Amino acid sequence: MKIAIAVCTFRRPVGLSRLFDALDVLVVPSDVEPFVVIVDNEGSLATPASPQGWPLVLEVEPVRGIPYARNRAVELCRRMNVDAVVFFDDDEQPHPDCLVRLVEMWNQSGASVVQGGSRPVFAATPAAWVTRGRYFDRSFDVDGAQIPPFRARTSNVLIRMDVFNVIDPPFDTRLGLSGGSDTFLFRTAAEAGHTFVAAASALVDEDVPASRTTLRWLVRRQYRTGWGRSFHLRSSGPSLARRTKRAGAGLKAIVIEPVRAVRYIRTPRLAVAEAARGVAYGLGLVVGMMGPVPSEYSEVHGA
Repeated sequence: MKIAIAVCTFRRPVGLSRLFDALDVLVVPSDVEPFVVIVDNEGSLATPASPQGWPLVLEVEPVRGIPYARNRAVELCRRMNVDAVVFFDDDEQPHPDCLVRLVEMWNQSGASVVQGGSRPVFAATPAAWVTRGRYFDRSFDVDGAQIPPFRARTSNVLIRMDVFNVIDPPFDTRLGLSGGSDTFLFRTAAEAGHTFVAAASALVDEDVPASRTTLRWLVRRQYRTGWGRSFHLRSSGPSLARRTKRAGAGLKAIVIEPVRAVRYIRTPRLAVAEAARGVAYGLGLVVGMMGPVPSEYSEVHGA
């Protein structure tokens, strides 16, 4: 079978170099023919040496924004007639057996999407409240467990090619700098009957720069999560009753989450973070039904 390893990158040459070092020792199943697809969303990247001599395609996507780069990667993979795409981020380093584990779980489960886990590697030791909050824990407990679509993301994930046919383009370009176009695709794919499973043993190390371990970043991310959930609902043309219910859920979160955060009162900074993130999520649910698109990815984190 043909599998493309796809990477979308933007001004992270150090991260991309570390990813390629990891790909150089990646174990490939005997029945897999690997390809590498790199989409540069900035334009100054020189063609790197291909890991293990695999066929490599590098193209520039001149339009700034993650969905544009992802759509270009899918287009290239279609031209190569691959069976599935494995997306890695340019701030990840897959463990040597990562691809083997993803493919094994795909063969065993028959799922459309197989999501691996990640272990955070912090650039600087985070505050104790960040560690206790486990905000960067993206692991799974069991191989083969079914997962909801919102737990899938385009990092350390194997996606069968037909998943990209559920919408055109597969990654919504309205979400150019907001993030969340992958979640939008996966929610739509689930509604079309596609299945999602976890590959708990397929792991990557994920670089976490200090700029992402701040309360400001964590609150903005949670706001965008709530916003994206409502944006997906809004895009389906919901009834007034569903719109009202979603707005009500957001208002409820704004009121209730600060109260629930009291359970962390012995760690005041964590309590503040949980309250703020809960309010941000609720606000995102409300604004996502009608408001402007956030621009989380206008700022670059990491090298």
